Amino acid sequence: MGNKIKVLHVTPDSKFFDGVFRLWRNDENFDNIAVSIVKNKDCRFTYIKDTAELKILWNKRMVKKYLQTEEYDVVFLHSLPAILYNYIRYVPKDKAIIWWGWGYDIYTVQKGLAPLIKIPLYKPLTKVFVRKENKLVRQLLSTIYLFVKNPLLGYRRKHAISRIDYYQPVLSVEYGMMGNHDFFHAKEFYYKPGTRSYDSIQVKPSDGNILLGNSATPTNNHLDVLSVVRVCRQSCQRIIVPLSYGDQQYLKWLEPQIQEPYVQPIYDYLPSEDYYRIIGSCSYAVFGIVRQQAMGNILYALNNGVKVFLYENSIAYKSLKMSGYVVFSIESMTKESLTIPLTYSEIEQNHKAYALDYQRRCNIYTLCVDELQTKFHLVNNKKCL
Repeated sequence: MGNKIKVLHVTPDSKFFDGVFRLWRNDENFDNIAVSIVKNKDCRFTYIKDTAELKILWNKRMVKKYLQTEEYDVVFLHSLPAILYNYIRYVPKDKAIIWWGWGYDIYTVQKGLAPLIKIPLYKPLTKVFVRKENKLVRQLLSTIYLFVKNPLLGYRRKHAISRIDYYQPVLSVEYGMMGNHDFFHAKEFYYKPGTRSYDSIQVKPSDGNILLGNSATPTNNHLDVLSVVRVCRQSCQRIIVPLSYGDQQYLKWLEPQIQEPYVQPIYDYLPSEDYYRIIGSCSYAVFGIVRQQAMGNILYALNNGVKVFLYENSIAYKSLKMSGYVVFSIESMTKESLTIPLTYSEIEQNHKAYALDYQRRCNIYTLCVDELQTKFHLVNNKKCL
């Protein structure tokens, strides 16, 4: 196998996969292979474009055989959907497992099982939709059905998570929260960070547009945020609302309620450079998320001089504040708030906070790669640029 760690990536159809897999392939410490577990062999991918090296597995027998016979050192899980609870047991004991937690896999109900991290996700106006779509009786019947269908799933989840060697959170605070489970034993991990990149410091115009949320998902709490932003915005400011992916039922419910001429929805799934150009063109960004979500959007905004607002009880807000970022609360938003962009020194502070966290993640990456190379008796040639 040479002197590189061979990594088996297990991924759903994800808009993140192409970029992340590219990072791994560019890392001289690893050789990479990838699989996706799908419902049938005729599956067509919506988001993954780089499918040339992606092997498709579509039934339990194939997955079991592949995990038990394929030559690899490490399994890297691009999130942990419930289907993997039953498959992790087939990974040989001498292999390492890394779980990259996305958010849905720790904050939401999966197959009737309670979230691994329980927090109130929805604000009052959004709860109208959630209650309508998630009737108590329907939830109860679904839970009973799923338990009868697979009574061991809860046990399988605990066993699967206890088997994981490394956990990559999006926010470091999530690692600590997962540590509250007695079956969670993983070490903190980060894949090799991409090159730090942000524009030179440039103060935004005071009357620049406002970005709201990142997707058509109820956890964005769009209407609750809009109830505040509508009152505080300047008459010349447009509110840009990305809705290119997410929950179609939620989108159908939301659309009639955001028909103001100054609200500009984005329905098309844009190339990343075009999407980030839109974020960078705004002076303000408001994210109604309470769980970890949209962190790529948030960090890009902060690094490019955009003034970011979040709820005070948001995990993202608390984590960013602890890390030294200059962020603001939705609860404290006033009309004046959306006329005063970040100052030069505030943007500089956000750059410094990002650089410190980048270096921390890079240090953790280096330590973990050293451990893995030692475990698999490989030559140590790691680099973190």
